[in-house]
Amino acid sequence: DEATLRDLQETRAFHLPRPGDPDWPEDERVAAVLRTANEQLVNGKPPQLTTLVRAAVLLNDATNLASVHYYRPPQPNWQLLLNVYLLANQLGLDQEENTEKGVRPDPTETIHALFYAALFTAYCDPHHHRPSDLAAWHRWLRHNTDGLVLEVLPQGSVSIPVDVSGKLAPLTAARKAKPGPDTRYLVADPLLAALRADEEAPPGLLATLTDLMRGRRSPEQRRDPRQPRNHRYRLLFGLHNIAQRLLAMSGDADAYQPTTCAGRQINQSKTGSAFKLVGQVSAGLVIGEPVLAEAESDDAGGNAPVGFLARIQRLVIDPAGTVELGVEKLPGRIMAVTITGAGAERLRGDTSALLLHRADTNGYQLIAARRAFREKDLLSVEGPNVRHNLRLLEMVGGSRRLAFIDVEVVSH
Repeated sequence: DEATLRDLQETRAFHLPRPGDPDWPEDERVAAVLRTANEQLVNGKPPQLTTLVRAAVLLNDATNLASVHYYRPPQPNWQLLLNVYLLANQLGLDQEENTEKGVRPDPTETIHALFYAALFTAYCDPHHHRPSDLAAWHRWLRHNTDGLVLEVLPQGSVSIPVDVSGKLAPLTAARKAKPGPDTRYLVADPLLAALRADEEAPPGLLATLTDLMRGRRSPEQRRDPRQPRNHRYRLLFGLHNIAQRLLAMSGDADAYQPTTCAGRQINQSKTGSAFKLVGQVSAGLVIGEPVLAEAESDDAGGNAPVGFLARIQRLVIDPAGTVELGVEKLPGRIMAVTITGAGAERLRGDTSALLLHRADTNGYQLIAARRAFREKDLLSVEGPNVRHNLRLLEMVGGSRRLAFIDVEVVSH
């Protein structure tokens, strides 16, 4: 009934129950709305626009919320949203604004806008990006879906396969779907044109979608094949913790026993690896930040730990709460250093850093607090048997807190 639908609409933005709210999982909320639409169809009446819009809003919000928290959305969510869109499109309701009494029409809450915003967000592979980026991309996408359409045959310069049966997730279909009765083609030219023309479009969205267009025919886009593994590891997060651990391992500081996360390596390649984390994860896991992986060993002979430094590239949390981590290995000699001099003064005590030296290129890279970066500035660092003045060349990665900075040594 209308009262139930209104209550679901009011509580859609959060998965946390409030006093007086029915404590239903999101999929049950959606099911309640869709049952209403189905009953209307069974009775020979087209579903009301209000009912379909509310279903699309709930499904879009659930999917977006899962994305920004790195959860793996349940596959039925996508299939339901797809079905709502296809039905609304068939009835000519997909681009109609909600005219419910007392509700201000919102062009970003048409079924058309909600469906394509969710679809393109999925194309961005949310498990590889920062939540703030994903939220900004999704907001922009909801305002820029004009001209997007599904075609039976490829049209335009950019046509992306979409599996309209809902059996394949959007990104999987974009890479693997074959021509057939369940395949339609999304003409993406209007959206890409809008991205290129909008000077205020969120950074990174065009590059991310362009990468998809270039590589969507290659399901495996890794530089090196992954090989299955089943090894126990200890994972250490946080720049300060990693620096102190490296100092302790080299004997240049007191034994350091930071909190680590138990993990199991499930695959590896020359340039990357993946882990499943075991038990409660208390560390803040952030895409783009470093992690130190140390292999556990039953060897009691006191041999040096075997492991590597890496950068978090992928983060997925499944419905059971298991965390899967994908990382890119950082090759070269790793030195724990401290930022000194004028640079230390503006960092307000956050002076731990890592200096990487690659022998193959003889290049250096500094991992430090983000506010340490000032282009072309000089920064002094000291460590065990190391004292360098570094010229800061370019920020090449990181997160809101940390930066990976290409540097050159100007003096020792």
